[in-house]
Amino acid sequence: MIFTGRQTVSEGAAVIYNSNSQTVTWKIDKLPTTFSSTAKTIGVAFEVGLTPTIEQVGQTPTLISNITASGTDAWTGAWVTASGSSVTTNLPGDLMAGGLEEVIE
Repeated sequence: MIFTGRQTVSEGAAVIYNSNSQTVTWKIDKLPTTFSSTAKTIGVAFEVGLTPTIEQVGQTPTLISNITASGTDAWTGAWVTASGSSVTTNLPGDLMAGGLEEVIE
């Protein structure tokens, strides 16, 4: 798995990739409230590359794992953290990748 460097963020600075720990970090100073239905959606996207091995034939490889978001709530001072599921090559929302999740020959 490689981090290609291609990315986009809607708030804050660019993501930082640490090749030693193989982690991607995105920092923003302040996240606007999302209670309102007119609140702006923020997000980050980055690209990883995968060259499958012969051992992965018939498998659905994991692209990213250990996904977490964390920060301090400015109003309460409480530490807030959330986790996400791993992302594999099964990308049902990607029209170009649909049905192509398993490694073949």
